[in-house]
Amino acid sequence: FKKSLNEIYNEAYNKFPNEKVVGIYELLTPVLIVRDTKLIENIMTTDFSHFVDHPIVSEEKGLLHSILFQMKDKKWKGVRSKITPAFSSGKLKMMFIHMLECTEELIKCINENINKDYEIKNDLSTFSMNVIGNAIFGIQLTNKQASTEFQKMSSSLFVLNPFRFLATFIIINAPKFSNLFGLTFFSTEVTQYFEGLIKNTFEQRINISAMITSPSRTPKLDVRHSNSFHYFLELLKYIHPKLHVLLQLILLTGQAFQFIIAGHDFLYLNILYSMFEIARVNHIQERLRKEVRDALKKCGGYTYEALKEMTYLEQCIQETLRLHTPSCFTTRECTKTYVTEDGLVIEKGQKLVIPLSAIHRDPKLHEEPEVFNPDRLPPGTTRSNFTYMPFGDGPRICIGMRYSLMEMKLTLAKILDNFKFTLSPQTKIPIEIHKMGDTSWTLLTAFVFILVIGYFYMKRTYDYWERKKVPQLKPLPFVGNLLKVLTFKKSINDIYNEAYNKFPNEKVVGIYELLTPVLIVRDIKLIENIMTKDFSHFLNHPNIGEESGLLDSGLFQMKDKKWKVVRSKITPAFSSGKLKMMFVHMLECTEELIKCINENINKDYEIKNDLSTFSMNVIGNAILGIQLMNKQATAELKKMASSLFEIKPLRFLASFIVLNAPKFSKLFGLTVISAEVTQYFEGLIKKTFEQRTKNNYQRNDYIQQLLKLKEQGFIDIQTNEVEDEYLQLNSKSSAENIEITDELLTGQAFQFIIAGHDFLYLNILYSMFEIARVNHIQERLRKEIKNALKKCGGYTYEALREMTYLEQCVQETLRLYPPSYFATRECTKTYVTEDGLVIEKGQKLIIPLTAIHRDPKLHEDPEVYNPDRM
Repeated sequence: FKKSLNEIYNEAYNKFPNEKVVGIYELLTPVLIVRDTKLIENIMTTDFSHFVDHPIVSEEKGLLHSILFQMKDKKWKGVRSKITPAFSSGKLKMMFIHMLECTEELIKCINENINKDYEIKNDLSTFSMNVIGNAIFGIQLTNKQASTEFQKMSSSLFVLNPFRFLATFIIINAPKFSNLFGLTFFSTEVTQYFEGLIKNTFEQRINISAMITSPSRTPKLDVRHSNSFHYFLELLKYIHPKLHVLLQLILLTGQAFQFIIAGHDFLYLNILYSMFEIARVNHIQERLRKEVRDALKKCGGYTYEALKEMTYLEQCIQETLRLHTPSCFTTRECTKTYVTEDGLVIEKGQKLVIPLSAIHRDPKLHEEPEVFNPDRLPPGTTRSNFTYMPFGDGPRICIGMRYSLMEMKLTLAKILDNFKFTLSPQTKIPIEIHKMGDTSWTLLTAFVFILVIGYFYMKRTYDYWERKKVPQLKPLPFVGNLLKVLTFKKSINDIYNEAYNKFPNEKVVGIYELLTPVLIVRDIKLIENIMTKDFSHFLNHPNIGEESGLLDSGLFQMKDKKWKVVRSKITPAFSSGKLKMMFVHMLECTEELIKCINENINKDYEIKNDLSTFSMNVIGNAILGIQLMNKQATAELKKMASSLFEIKPLRFLASFIVLNAPKFSKLFGLTVISAEVTQYFEGLIKKTFEQRTKNNYQRNDYIQQLLKLKEQGFIDIQTNEVEDEYLQLNSKSSAENIEITDELLTGQAFQFIIAGHDFLYLNILYSMFEIARVNHIQERLRKEIKNALKKCGGYTYEALREMTYLEQCVQETLRLYPPSYFATRECTKTYVTEDGLVIEKGQKLIIPLTAIHRDPKLHEDPEVYNPDRM
């Protein structure tokens, strides 16, 4: 923060006084400083087709992205040609009265500070914004609330602090990095304010939708509002006949916003600098005052014509623009390779800088350049032989040049007519430009230090798997391998599958979730060890929820001994005997589903929604005890449960932070599930418990088994059939015990909703999809089902056991479409594989089920649906 970028350009210009061009570097980017006026002429006019564009200096989206300055090639040409007439003499005359109205407010402010030291800068800044708000956007000064808000928001655009400077610096010099982390020039609040302001102004003036749909034609302007917005509105009526540039609202919003960015500082600073120079030379001020009053007398007051009479005032403004150039430099980008007369090849994409302030003060081009001499240039000079060009030159010359000159002349004329002014003793000569100083330098040093430390931290983090000699997907800074997940282009399962498939001969693969190394396990033998033989090393799942709440109380989230105890107590609820008791409730729900299907028979039918409703009905009826006849309770359950599975960007990000930065999420109160949904399910399950206990009501469902667990401390085992082997009901229970609380039981009930809903309805849907594609499979199934029903006397638990081919079909569906795409484990104590790989305690492991199920080395023709496979 010791020098501005312009000072670097000027330094390069002045250090090589005999050269035509000078090279510098902006970080790693070479930049060409152009000194030679002939070459400048070629760039800006003669060979303009090689240098049409400005380099991009803004984020990819937002208000700045749509402004004329940022546009390139044909789009710029098309829009420029359509916008230009808004600044014709006729349009400027129409805006003159609004400018005059704003100067009256300024004169009032000055009158309040007459005959005393007066810092006029702030009032000039307010005046400049009032002109833009009134003359351009139609915000009238009488609307104090609108004016105040406009002032506040506009002022924030020009506040530069070290952090904003750094963000801007990164946007300009590292746009991909800035896009990745969402850095912007302006805050969301400011952006939304101006977008809303401009949009509302458009909508209030005309019926936009009617204009957009009207026939394409060149507009005949019927001016009803004498400011620039009316012309912008007319541009919505047609498409450019050759270029097909649709001038939509967002594009015009950009042009309107450009007025604020480009107009505010230009106007108020040049009036300020003009007053500074005029105040220093009394005879210049007196000559100006006489000219102004003569012109007013001749033209009968402040009129557009009166301003044209003030030629010496115009010369003073021109000289101010030379000494205090508003745009200190202008830039171009080479759009096609160019060779100078001296044989220098300027490659396509090269950034060029024309340092206007250095040129304007070059003693070889301007005699006594530091002296304020209004007679230096004749009246009406806006550019001169490429030695004077405060508004640029050529086709890219500032579109608002005449507007700015008119406003500066009017304002200075009013001040000169009403007041005499001198410099305060407090004014420092020469003018000192405010810089951010030592504090800012300290901040920058700290920032650079953080970047350096961050670089080495990243390097250390992202070679974790290489140090362990594990092949890895190449990570990106900060995001690891999750960039496409964060940008919603891929799911996390896609990343796991990509890692699995990219290294077909490896046993394990490393990836990074943000800064966390994750191990993808491919080898079947190692998976067996992790999930069974050496299970004691991989007992837990990594945390996937907040530290407290419904998810935390579920069995899936429990760890170590607590998991063992609760698992052993919950397991009997899923024995064959208990399932037989719940069978009747499931059957009841299928009847409702069949009714829905019958209503859509013999037509195209999107069955997904009805299957989802059925799935929730099963959970509500067979698990939570909400009977189907209670329509209100069923509907509310479906509504709340459905909200659990709605994934929106904001919720995705909140969940992502909860999973990957739990301390951060806890600090800001982020949760996977909203408070409303949490309270509903806690209330529902708690109420069900209370009603069962109070009324001594019993029902053969999962809630009843949980209540027995609370009362007895265990769930009794009524049968122990072959199908129950996977439950390990006879295994030795943990000697430890835990308190069976309502919160613990609520967590188990809620887990059914989370784990059961999608599993049930999606796998029925996928099964129907595959069965519908192969007619002989469907016929074989139908025959098996009818035989089983006949044998067992209808739909019974025993009849289902007879449907072995149906079971094979379901198994094959689960292979092709596993409901849990991957399984996770956390290493609970350091483990060494047979190949010597050390898996540290706390390491997250992924077993990518989808990739394994579709691996051609493990399953013949894995993409083929073959129920006889198992």
